[in-house]
Amino acid sequence: MEGTPKTSGLAMRPARDADREWLRRLHKASYQPFYQRVQKPWDDAHDGHLFDDRLAGADEVLVISELGRDVGAVCLSEQDGQILIDTLEIRPDCQNRGIGATTIKWATVRAHQQGKIITLRLHKLNKDARRMYERSGFSVIGETENEWTMQRLQ
Repeated sequence: MEGTPKTSGLAMRPARDADREWLRRLHKASYQPFYQRVQKPWDDAHDGHLFDDRLAGADEVLVISELGRDVGAVCLSEQDGQILIDTLEIRPDCQNRGIGATTIKWATVRAHQQGKIITLRLHKLNKDARRMYERSGFSVIGETENEWTMQRLQ
């Protein structure tokens, strides 16, 4: 895929129907720890529907692989002339190795090449991700009770 990061053995490809169950497990592995922090049980039926809606609403779902092994996914959408990182999920055992940061850099360069601003929403419990986004040049431009809206200007 054009513009795919080539460093550290990372590559991206469009998600296929055959990836759906793996993406569902990745989503649960990524989000379940946040649910536990607020003492909310994971509900496969309810939270699975939220996952389905997010996947269906994305313009592009890309599987991130490292040295041929699937390690994460990113969902991108275009809204109001901006690129929205709808979700970025990295397998818990693959986090803190620069995969998310490299993916953010790739998405930012891609948005810049298209002349678009890149935006994301982030749950306030995910403070580690906020630090990663801030190191990547994102700033908080708004917030709700549970989420920050972050943006990186060109």
